[in-house]
Amino acid sequence: HVDWMWAGIAVVGAAWYLWAFRTLRRRGDAWPVVRLIAWLAGCAALLYATSGGLAVYGQIHFSTHMLQHMALMMIVPPLLVLGGPILLALRTLPSRTDGGRGLREWILAVVHSRYLRLLSKPAVAGVLFAGSLVVFYYTGWFEWAMLAHQGHILMTVHFLATGYLFFWVLIGIDPGPNRPAYPFRIILLLATLAFHALFGLAIMSSATVLAEVWWTALGYTNTAALLADQAVGGGIAWSVGEIPAVLVALIVVSQWVRSDERAAKRYDRRADRDGDAELTDYN
Repeated sequence: HVDWMWAGIAVVGAAWYLWAFRTLRRRGDAWPVVRLIAWLAGCAALLYATSGGLAVYGQIHFSTHMLQHMALMMIVPPLLVLGGPILLALRTLPSRTDGGRGLREWILAVVHSRYLRLLSKPAVAGVLFAGSLVVFYYTGWFEWAMLAHQGHILMTVHFLATGYLFFWVLIGIDPGPNRPAYPFRIILLLATLAFHALFGLAIMSSATVLAEVWWTALGYTNTAALLADQAVGGGIAWSVGEIPAVLVALIVVSQWVRSDERAAKRYDRRADRDGDAELTDYN
């Protein structure tokens, strides 16, 4: 059941990236193929999450809805982040020479804005990512998202945006505000995982059917069956995010190691140039 808006976004995003990748290669500039693969995989995951079985059956099963939710938060965003779309856009879009602002200049303005600097603070990104789970499911937003198409669109946009922001802080390669130190990124990821586990346990042990008006409208009046499916959804919220989180943790560690290696190489080159003046001054 194709959702043409999200399908269009996924297809256009993939086509643009392929064009930009080819433009760089024709120009003789290098761009890692692994980033291309990550971006295309993210676009494919977005297409499936919004037009595939998760989207169709997410409207009639809470458990499948939670699978779609986890895909939108934990699978699509990190793949897109690893693609480095902002950096690719800055390397392929033309610069304005008349003092005005083109698309490239607007991207730079947003990337270096105070607003993004605030959102990219670890505490803010973590609260938006994890806290929105509680806000969504324990207010009327979940019921509205099931009953109204506008609410469902807002749900999808929000979970994609908060997921992208969170993983951009952890493993982003695009330019932007200063990111936290690598040990703090690991702590942030572990804290978020712990919150996910608590949230999943809360859903599993709940005796209240969430969005009961929607399920009743579908003819589902067996409260015990609804609670059982809801408990499965809580288990999914707890467990499905574990594998992407472990992979993200490995990426953070890998980036940490490469960063230390680059720092060591810079230090060695500087020592070769000045005869290791820093060590001499220290001694």
